Amino acid sequence: MTKSELIAKLAERYPQLVRRIVDGGHELASHGYGHQRASDLDENAFFADIDASRKLLEDISGRQVKGYRAPSFSI
Repeated sequence: MTKSELIAKLAERYPQLVRRIVDGGHELASHGYGHQRASDLDENAFFADIDASRKLLEDISGRQVKGYRAPSFSI
């Protein structure tokens, strides 16, 4: 499994960690689903990636995703 695949699956494999983080009072934000540089994606792929991440995190946590930081500061 590649690093990107591992990161993409972290929330899916360990949803209890996501819940513990938000239950601890931390803000919920995304780093993308596939952990790909935003500058390497076309517009449709970029929005699909951040949407997949947002939906997953919100479904797990029951909270709204408040922010996004592109991998490798690629924006």
